[in-house]
Amino acid sequence: MAAEESPRGPSTNIVARKIQATRQFYRDVKLEMKRVTWPTREEVVQTTAVTILVVSAAGASYYWLRVGHVDIFSITATTSVWLTGGAIADWRTPGIAWVAQQWSVVTPLVLVVLVPLVRPFRRMIFSEALLWAASAGVTAFYYVYQFLLDGTFLQLFYYFSYLLPFVFMLLSLVVASLIATADEGWRWRLAGVIAVSGIGPWILYSTGMANPGSLLLVHYAAIVAAASLLIVAAVHFPRHTSLSGLAGVALGLMLVASFAGGQSTYAGTLNSRRRPASTEMDVYNVALQLIDNVPTWKERPGVLRFWYSNLPPDNSIQSIQSTYLWGRSKVQREGPGMPDLSAADLEIIRDQRLKWLMLLAERGEQLDEGREALLRAGIQHASLARRVLAHGNYTLHLELLDLQRP
Repeated sequence: MAAEESPRGPSTNIVARKIQATRQFYRDVKLEMKRVTWPTREEVVQTTAVTILVVSAAGASYYWLRVGHVDIFSITATTSVWLTGGAIADWRTPGIAWVAQQWSVVTPLVLVVLVPLVRPFRRMIFSEALLWAASAGVTAFYYVYQFLLDGTFLQLFYYFSYLLPFVFMLLSLVVASLIATADEGWRWRLAGVIAVSGIGPWILYSTGMANPGSLLLVHYAAIVAAASLLIVAAVHFPRHTSLSGLAGVALGLMLVASFAGGQSTYAGTLNSRRRPASTEMDVYNVALQLIDNVPTWKERPGVLRFWYSNLPPDNSIQSIQSTYLWGRSKVQREGPGMPDLSAADLEIIRDQRLKWLMLLAERGEQLDEGREALLRAGIQHASLARRVLAHGNYTLHLELLDLQRP
């Protein structure tokens, strides 16, 4: 006699099985967590204390040697208070309209939603579930901080870049699901298709044969929608070689579109093979030369500050001088900088604790203009060293002054 079908119908049975599978998954997670050998409270306290002490001692020693600062925590604390007191508004763009030009910030959100669609929780092993949960949590933190707490973590690319490891971990889950459901003889080829689709457009861009930077938000949205549909279909209808291939191409192109177009910073970091530019590396190497030329506290005891022009706002001296606690060791604030001296600048220079002043400029005559401005303000000084630092196409002029106090 045939088994009787539940009066509630097969769809109800499917829902019940899904609920049961989800419950079993969390039971398994709980069981695995019980098997973990956790450190004792004393071990956690001891290892944490040792780590903090060693890192703090190393940091304090380095900064005392380089710039005479031993207290490395008050700098962070002061800056944090300053930013939370409203200064962060100087860098923040309110609202969400800016996302239309920086849609790379949507990528982690897309992947957080896509992963469960292609790899349901009941099929995840513990490490995969943990990876997804961590990525979802960090992504949520970024969005909450940006839009509810008036932060800048999503908007400023150097903060958003800390989210990229989670983006690629989520991407690995999508790729693994796509390859696992493909025909066994097709898997290596599919991996190659995904790699070529994700890397190929950038190689073409570097040779001038393609321009991903011309993409618009509407193109990105269309690519994400098409890729998501193809990937979900390929995973849930396995062993279709053509569908898997299309999904692989779409996934690669989605990754490219995520970091191209609009005001994306990432496309601009790719070096052109037709017109090679090594400006960033040139600036980096000059920064290393600056470190070698700045006297240590042991060599010349006393507080040292830097003075240079803030114009243009994106000049590379900003990056070079930032190796010395940036705002904590420069004279000028948000004004034009050298050779102009504001009342606030003069107050810093006339501080009796300031012993050494290093002028930085991209042209030699700017150093002369800076010294003349100091003399007009009644700041007597003696030049101890004047050097030219250069690497590739970038040149930096510096002059170390000994401020003569009455």
